[in-house]
Amino acid sequence: MSWGSARALGVALRERGHFSAVEAVIVPAVVALAGQVGTARACALLGRSRATHYRQAAAAAGPVHGPVRPRPAPSNALTAQ
Repeated sequence: MSWGSARALGVALRERGHFSAVEAVIVPAVVALAGQVGTARACALLGRSRATHYRQAAAAAGPVHGPVRPRPAPSNALTAQ
C-alpha cells in the first residue's frame, strides 16, 4: 500500500463514520513516522491535520503556564456603595 492510498483510505473511513478507529491507527503512526521524516511530512503522508496533531499533543501535555491568577482590581476602580 502506498502512502497516497493510506491517506485516501483514512479519508474514506472517516467519511463513513469510523473516525475513532482511524484515529487509533493514524495517531501512533504519525508519532512514529515523525521521528524519521518530521511532523509536517508525517501528517501530510497520513492525511492528518498538522494543527489537530499539535492541538491534541498540547492538550495531553497539560497547561503550560499553570493556573490562571485572579486579575487585580484597577487603581481607578469605583468604590462599592
